[in-house]
Amino acid sequence: MKCLFLRVIPRYISLTNACLVNTISGTGLYLYSSKHLAQANPKEKLLFCAFGTVMFNLGSMLLWALGRTVAPENQVLRTMIGAASAAGAVYLGRNYVTYLDTHIRSSKD
Repeated sequence: MKCLFLRVIPRYISLTNACLVNTISGTGLYLYSSKHLAQANPKEKLLFCAFGTVMFNLGSMLLWALGRTVAPENQVLRTMIGAASAAGAVYLGRNYVTYLDTHIRSSKD
């Protein structure tokens, strides 16, 4: 696994930054392909996707940075809190986009 990572990602890019680029591109592509943005013109669609991606990813990072200041000094507990909050953010974000897609579809009927 390490050899594959080193072949794909240049050495000067950290694993954290590579993961951030991956989540930004994944979130942006997910939002770009959502049904509620299907009728938007390409410039607005790109702008909305960029805004949503930045707000989701950097907002999550801000939440974790603030949470780190109040969490106890236990690495295992901090890891569990971080993983649970990440799963919760993805769950809520996906449900929100699904709700928007469903609402748009039902309003056209």
